[in-house]
Amino acid sequence: MKKLRSTLSLLLACALMGSLAACGGQAPQETTAAAETAAPETEAAESAESAEEKAEEPAAEDAAGSGDYAYIMDKGTMIVGFDDAFPPFSYQADDGKYDGFDLACAAELCKRWGIEIQYQPVAWSSKEQELNSKSIDIIWSGLGINEERLQVVSFSDVYCMDGGAIVTKKDSDIESLDDLAGRTVACQAGNGYIIRLDPAKVDTFGELIYQDTTAELLMQLDVGGCEAIIGDSVSFSYMAKQSGYDFKYIDIVADMGGEMSRYAVGCRLGSSDLVEKINETLHEMYEDGTLTKLSEEYLGGDYAVDCYIPDILQEARDAGKQ
Repeated sequence: MKKLRSTLSLLLACALMGSLAACGGQAPQETTAAAETAAPETEAAESAESAEEKAEEPAAEDAAGSGDYAYIMDKGTMIVGFDDAFPPFSYQADDGKYDGFDLACAAELCKRWGIEIQYQPVAWSSKEQELNSKSIDIIWSGLGINEERLQVVSFSDVYCMDGGAIVTKKDSDIESLDDLAGRTVACQAGNGYIIRLDPAKVDTFGELIYQDTTAELLMQLDVGGCEAIIGDSVSFSYMAKQSGYDFKYIDIVADMGGEMSRYAVGCRLGSSDLVEKINETLHEMYEDGTLTKLSEEYLGGDYAVDCYIPDILQEARDAGKQ
């Protein structure tokens, strides 16, 4: 636009001089001198603008990963990616509306920021691709932190912790992770629990099959498609009760390094400004009791924590990988 205005100004100046000449008048010397110098000045300005634009291109690319907070605030809407079949954290209710602990937390954050929220269900196995393509702005749906995800996602501090479990039928002789040797085990695609288990023990499973949702996992177990399922204890318990299943739950927190699942908000890699703002708001929500209240309402207990930073996340941040 600046280039267009400069060109139009030059044309108008030339037209004015031409008009004066046709009427027998003569343009003032100052105007003639200005017109004579306009072209080189314009060319210089255009060259400077072109150089500035080229210089700004890499900066814009660099800012793409670190300016997501400004990007979201400018458009006034945050697109939240989530698993719509992961109750009580995120799901589609019978009335068609999206609900759950994580979505309620996201809605509260957007309210405090003064922006709109847009819910966008995603396939859990492709959530990172959706994030990086900007189809969504964040992932907020029981997203656990692990080494693999730290390579492609920037995480907020942990706001909720939950235990992992093996779920079997009541009459099963499975009592521990070791008992899964030679058995058919199922888990959700993209599941973080399997990654945190000892690979040597996972290798002893007779077969490891994947399903897209918690509901499908429970159904597989019920009909005998597998002998055990591994995943989130709160979600399994909630879904089983809703569906009328009566299963056995075996705690595997000790098998996951003695630490419960650590849920955090996932952002595009390098989005340090967005992560910082999310952390500030999560801390406020914990301090004023909002996180605890929502946890008790949706999860049936207090699983909220105040911006906990596990070692694995702190090390990644210290190494400049977040």
